[in-house]
Amino acid sequence: MFDFFKKKKRPEVIAEHPFYSQYIELTEDQLTVVEHDNDFKKLDLNTITWISIYNWEKTLSGHPNCWINFGSLVVFNISVCTVAGNFEKLEAYILNLPDFDRKTYFKIKNSTLEFEETTLLKVSQLDNYSLSPEEEYQRLPLDKGIFIENKKALLPWVDYEDLQFADMRVEDVVYPNPSYRGKRYHISDVTLFNGLTAAAIETEAYPEVGHAKLNRPILMYRVEIIAQQIATSFYALGSHLDAYFNAKGTVDKDTNNHLTYSYKEGLCSLKLSAFWNDRTEDYSNPMYLEVSKEPDLDRFYSSAVLEQLALADLSYLTIPLYVGTSATYLTVDNIFYTPKHFQIKEGETLFWRHKTEGMSGISNTEMTVIFLDNSVTLLSLVVENCRGHEGGNYIEVYNHSILLTKSIFVSDTHEFKKYLPSIGELWGVAFNWNTFDNHY
Repeated sequence: MFDFFKKKKRPEVIAEHPFYSQYIELTEDQLTVVEHDNDFKKLDLNTITWISIYNWEKTLSGHPNCWINFGSLVVFNISVCTVAGNFEKLEAYILNLPDFDRKTYFKIKNSTLEFEETTLLKVSQLDNYSLSPEEEYQRLPLDKGIFIENKKALLPWVDYEDLQFADMRVEDVVYPNPSYRGKRYHISDVTLFNGLTAAAIETEAYPEVGHAKLNRPILMYRVEIIAQQIATSFYALGSHLDAYFNAKGTVDKDTNNHLTYSYKEGLCSLKLSAFWNDRTEDYSNPMYLEVSKEPDLDRFYSSAVLEQLALADLSYLTIPLYVGTSATYLTVDNIFYTPKHFQIKEGETLFWRHKTEGMSGISNTEMTVIFLDNSVTLLSLVVENCRGHEGGNYIEVYNHSILLTKSIFVSDTHEFKKYLPSIGELWGVAFNWNTFDNHY
């Protein structure tokens, strides 16, 4: 009678190592790799660009230590151990792929020797773009936006909540940390920059816990370009863009053979990137064409209230240490430019409180972090112990049991500890410290 509640039994897998408890689920067009902690990765089989294999020495228990890697157009590489549950179904699939190197596969898989990673399959891709420039065209400055020629419409530099475009698809995005949510704005079949036709152009709102922040400016539009001959297409696209802008862009090849074409125009920049893949000894699809614009930060970092605070009206403590924050306008809304009349010297930090305004703050020469008095009930300096050495630190700011931030850090924890009682007294809260061990 309890059969209804029973889970479908999976084939037995080796469980001596976390990765060996992988389990494979395979459908006609999708591979799902379930990990030991029930995390999973999905791969659209139609997007495979390469497959490789490597074999390490056997484990202490004598089990195989052989892995199959999959490259894809849309996801990061996926690795599958040959002792994963249901692997025989995946093996049957890859052995039937055209041009798959079966001989090398069995040689490495069945060997007791160590083999470095070896490519078994490279999938040739068809171009998803074309170039059809017109002799006469009107170039739009990048700071005005990107003109989509076939739709006769402009993609502007506005906040995400104000972005409107015909045929635009808006998608919810879930990240590896499922607490974070984002929005992706996708427009298919576009022509831009005088005859560059591409499959789509996208932009993605900055992710945040629970939701995306849509009242933030668009920072980048991105086009993914797939090419059969990637290096040849890269230089052809660079020449096309040179002609469009009537200027010479900068082409760079770094020590890893990655190719970059870049062009800057005022606050805007354009970058075309092609990435080298050592596995296939060739460039990988896709290439990325990215157009960015530096935002106007004054609207986020300027504070009339802060500018009107007189230093004489503050209760404050100046310490001879730098206290900074990794937060930006993208992640928080309580960080502002430090007023010049605070007269803070380089390497110093001002902890202050304004009882009339009901706020407390931390100010260095550039930025100030502000908290409402009734929102802070505890401060805690946390020091990371990494194998006998300090690996980092941050100040946790609490509202009772709710952690408001841990993005604030200090330049010298040993010296900073001397000021904890004084800062706590100034803000009217306890200020403690603790350590934790990080062995990784």
